[in-house]
Amino acid sequence: KAVGFSARLLRQFRGDDLLREKPAGRDARAEPIEGFAADALTAIWQECLAHGPKVSRLDAEQRHEFRKEMKTLRYLAEFFAPLWPDTDQPETQWPEFRQKLQDLQDDLGLLNDLANARKRSPGKKARPVVTPEEDQALARADALWAAFSTQPMWWQDAPPADHNA
Repeated sequence: KAVGFSARLLRQFRGDDLLREKPAGRDARAEPIEGFAADALTAIWQECLAHGPKVSRLDAEQRHEFRKEMKTLRYLAEFFAPLWPDTDQPETQWPEFRQKLQDLQDDLGLLNDLANARKRSPGKKARPVVTPEEDQALARADALWAAFSTQPMWWQDAPPADHNA
């Protein structure tokens, strides 16, 4: 998956333009990377927000898709964070953002594991009973997502670093 990451990213946000030698390709390559990065982060952030305000309202399949999109957000954020000044400093939003993202992913992973175990268990019922562990993970995920989804996004609030200075 990591090997194909950059190619998928290029296809998703710019088509093949960046790879072409025609004027559109040259123009796309001339754009500052910070704009490309902010566009990529904003696009996946919007996909995450589209899942709504409550993780507990999502079924297992929707939570799995949400988890995958949050993982993409995390990888993009980790990859592009150095383009913004001070994202590695404790007083900035990035460390808090990364920690909330990791915590939410942990709960989404637990919920996914529990859903998969339920599917594979013999004698499954038409309406599965939610276990206390799942109930707690859903409550934590709801609280984390509520806090996380309403905070300002550091790539939208801070100007990019001047790498030419």
